Amino acid sequence: MDGSFSRPSEFLHDLFTCGAIRPDDTNFPNISNFCDKSVDALIAAAESAEVANNDVTARSLWRQAERKIVDAAPIVPIVVELATYLTSARARNVEVTPAVIPAFDQAWVK
Repeated sequence: MDGSFSRPSEFLHDLFTCGAIRPDDTNFPNISNFCDKSVDALIAAAESAEVANNDVTARSLWRQAERKIVDAAPIVPIVVELATYLTSARARNVEVTPAVIPAFDQAWVK
């Protein structure tokens, strides 16, 4: 994982699959011990669709997996990160990624 969590594949597999339950591992284990074989199947299918460059199918499968995980509520986020970024009126296309990191490679100055 690169830490940006810009795609579901970068974190859902490690946090919510049966195979990720590793009690002695402190490196992003499935600490909730969430295990649902139907979620595992959706995640595996979504990963396969990504490898096959079938983005539409992959997105649909990721949404289904995420919905099942959210409905089961194996974890409850207790931190909401807030960040403030100052920009100039000349700054264009300034976007922030889902990981609350500015995407400077996409920004430009007028």
